[in-house]
Amino acid sequence: MGWPAWYLQHDQPGTCYIEPRHFPDLVREFAGAGQAWKFRRQWTTYRPNRKIAFKNVRNLMPKSAEDFSNIMGSCEKAGLKPPTSFADIFLANYFPPFPRSSTVAPFRGQTFGGWQQVFWRGTYFGKVWHYDINKAYRWAACRGLPDLRTAYPTKDWRESSAIYLCGPGEDARPYCRGPGFRIITSEERDRFGIMCPEILAGVGFRETIELTGTFKKIDSRFPYCRDRISRVFWGMWNTMQGPEVCTWKNGQRVREMENPMYNPIWAYLITSRVKMRVAELLPIMLHCFVDSILTKELILTGDQIGDWRLVDNFRTVWIRAPGIWGSRDQTIKHCGLTRA
Repeated sequence: MGWPAWYLQHDQPGTCYIEPRHFPDLVREFAGAGQAWKFRRQWTTYRPNRKIAFKNVRNLMPKSAEDFSNIMGSCEKAGLKPPTSFADIFLANYFPPFPRSSTVAPFRGQTFGGWQQVFWRGTYFGKVWHYDINKAYRWAACRGLPDLRTAYPTKDWRESSAIYLCGPGEDARPYCRGPGFRIITSEERDRFGIMCPEILAGVGFRETIELTGTFKKIDSRFPYCRDRISRVFWGMWNTMQGPEVCTWKNGQRVREMENPMYNPIWAYLITSRVKMRVAELLPIMLHCFVDSILTKELILTGDQIGDWRLVDNFRTVWIRAPGIWGSRDQTIKHCGLTRA
């Protein structure tokens, strides 16, 4: 269903953005007509008929009714239908070719997260600075991503652009710990001087895809969305799971779908670049959580994408675990969320 779009309303023709708790009531109200979609068991869309559709407002993270209006206005001006998430906006500006199954096969089933580690556990008495990277995932993506249409199998450790599935072993990457198989990119090999391991499978690339222009277009066309697209952009490639399609006409049925955008190569490359950037400051870090760090020394900051940004500073901090730390006044940073 298309325009108009309504904020926190249930009964207007068009697309109504609602809180997820209201979806079950609406399914009952419309007697299970139409179809609904869920992602990771969370409602995304319910379309009971051609006149009205309901979407989960939390997928767009509007800060206020005015912010919602600005998001919708930029989408309507660009000729888009009301989006389900910010992924719709990215895909309207760049739709990548689907990777061949043989290319991603060695890495299939893998998903990747950020580096989370404590280097000082307990209370640190002294000046501490809290930094993060400006649009970390966007910065990593705009350094060029391999064009999977030009991929070829290889076990040559000297490839200029490649990713490898390797056997267990130790290497110089500070963010790779524990036993098990390893994934290593040519960038990590060069950065850390990793010696040739046991290579189980490898994929090389002849060309790269440049996304800087795509993000500049998004900045221009969707000024109220651009700051929220980077993390969604990364997440599109980082899960095999697609939406669930729910129907009730002949009894409740759920059909699970795979994510056609699943691309573990892009997902690993993006996360590894952020990890390498963070690793540059390892000697002065007390704590890291993806692209957010605590340091015991000042570092160079800037306003550009990929620059470090000073968030705050403290006279004393305590650190319990990755993502759980605070200062003497009991302000706690818990996995990226702040609470008093």
